Amino acid sequence: MTSALYNPRWLGVLTRIVFICAILLLMSCNTDSNFGDLEQFVREGSDRDIVPIEDISKPISPDVFRYSAQDMRDPFEPPTDAGITENSTSIDSTAVIVQPPNSGRERERLEDFALDSLEMVGTMVANKVVWAVIKAPDGTTHRASIGNFLGYNDGIVIHVDRIDGLVEVREIIQDSGGNWQERVSTLRIK
Repeated sequence: MTSALYNPRWLGVLTRIVFICAILLLMSCNTDSNFGDLEQFVREGSDRDIVPIEDISKPISPDVFRYSAQDMRDPFEPPTDAGITENSTSIDSTAVIVQPPNSGRERERLEDFALDSLEMVGTMVANKVVWAVIKAPDGTTHRASIGNFLGYNDGIVIHVDRIDGLVEVREIIQDSGGNWQERVSTLRIK
């Protein structure tokens, strides 16, 4: 029996039991049950006048919204028949349908950047040709003239204006119906 008491497992259990018994003994020895301040607080709380709570106002009813687009095409569905919708008889009359861009040609350096990230910083004339000086986002400067390509959407320079300081670029973009359309964008000197 004496060897079992020196076992580390039993020694830890016995230590915990003695500790718990000592705490319980100390707690039971407290004969001072002076809760006078607590009792006084409860008496004062019950002597106070009860204040009635005001009624909650009725909630304001929201305006009624009537949804009227149920007859329109679902924006999450692809368009029907190459851009011809149910309510129209032809493709959008303002859009000019063009041939898809030539994917076999060699791409130019300025086509590696989005058109809106390019900045026109000046113009120059060499051999009677007006060149636009374009600054790329990586900090390099390039020159472009009529016929050069720039931007992601096969943008081709169609006009360089030295006096107004602008470059017009015709891009070929694909619409949601799969048709190719032209869009003209302008870069101006900053």
